[in-house]
Amino acid sequence: GARCSRFLLDYFSPRTSFCGCKMDTHPLKILLQLHLASDAYAALHLPYILSSLNAEVLQPSAHTPKWTTRVHSLLHSRDTPARWAGLCIALQTSVFSRQIMMESAQGWITVALPLLSVRTYLTLG
Repeated sequence: GARCSRFLLDYFSPRTSFCGCKMDTHPLKILLQLHLASDAYAALHLPYILSSLNAEVLQPSAHTPKWTTRVHSLLHSRDTPARWAGLCIALQTSVFSRQIMMESAQGWITVALPLLSVRTYLTLG
């Protein structure tokens, strides 16, 4: 869970493990595999995901296209909490990476504007 992935984010280098073998522990890969594996997980783990993002994590990598694709798919989700997670992650990603924002903003805004202009009523029961 979150504790395990925080351990991986904090203590493993992107190149080696404790035994010295090569491994890929890029923070985006960990977030994608553990916290964004489903729409429900994205909503559930949103606070952790947002706290894990920073300019260093969002440097261009082999995982950047997968990241932007996942954010886009969250914005298109049928699940309202997942769409909200997508909006929050898109915003945080844009704050920390101008490059990703410039490459993805048009697609994200095209989806986000209608979401923000429609009133969604929640039934509290």
